[in-house]
Amino acid sequence: MPSLDHLAPRGWIWRQRDADRNSHALLAMNSYDVMLARLRARALDKIKGMETGHMPLRFWVARAATGNRNREMRNEDKLIEALRPHGFQVIYFEHLKPLEQVAIMANAEVMMSYHGAGFANMLFASPTTHCIEVGNLQSALHRWGDFMPHALVSGCAYRNFFADFNTDTPEIVPDILTEGLVPVALSLEGVHRLARYVELLTADAAIPMTDAELLASVKMLVTLGERRALRILLEPNKHRFKLDPDLWAAWAQCCEEIEDFAGVFDALSQVFAAAPDRFWVLERQIWLTKRIERLDLTPGLLEQHAALFPKRHTSFCEKIRWYKQKKSA
Repeated sequence: MPSLDHLAPRGWIWRQRDADRNSHALLAMNSYDVMLARLRARALDKIKGMETGHMPLRFWVARAATGNRNREMRNEDKLIEALRPHGFQVIYFEHLKPLEQVAIMANAEVMMSYHGAGFANMLFASPTTHCIEVGNLQSALHRWGDFMPHALVSGCAYRNFFADFNTDTPEIVPDILTEGLVPVALSLEGVHRLARYVELLTADAAIPMTDAELLASVKMLVTLGERRALRILLEPNKHRFKLDPDLWAAWAQCCEEIEDFAGVFDALSQVFAAAPDRFWVLERQIWLTKRIERLDLTPGLLEQHAALFPKRHTSFCEKIRWYKQKKSA
């Protein structure tokens, strides 16, 4: 295998790029064995022509109450009830044949479940599939990243939400070596937030909501990088952008997604007008003057930068050599 030297970051976790447990774990989460890709290709080839019209496109993967590995999630019934209006059905991978598991994942729009081996089936998902996992601090500390190679192979969108422990003492982190993985406890507020996320993710039109709900929803979608859902939410709500500059910042992301860089510049102008302490906004605007071919705006923006952020100005100017070269020419 050729050297990874030129790819390795120089952060502390690599300890000058000497292999250790942390660096191996980081590699494992961000790479995959070619055999996984071959398995995916072979499995998808096997289901060509299979009738899948009866299979749900959005589903919650429950666990059959058998065996000693059953980890019941608190308020799972409440979450299922909240998901049904959005077209969700409940399935059990244990009740499906292997190729049926491949087929249902290959055609899925949204697959949800709590942490478990079912997420290995992300290997067969479509690049447009959203796979949503509900875990707890144990899975975050010890199992987070286990299924990332499967998501990398398929290219699906893999999202993690973390809830409490379904124990009598949820404030105490159970020892995974002696107690194993304990079940997830999802609060009623957690049920509401997950259901709202799914509602936003699958919506084809704006959802009526209060100002507070709009701000919270935008924050969630920005954090998760869900720009399609963000655009659908924000487009009919432009008249409410004055509520918070973060709404304009979110709209800038939507414009960037479709490479409307003039729109990005205009949105950031609104952000900076409302929050002139955000140096990154002004610096991003200066960079954009080159992209949108408006170098006539650059001197004025640089003057603002020098006046407002004198400690950053010299080092920032060193980065924009394209402007210095253009100016000297």
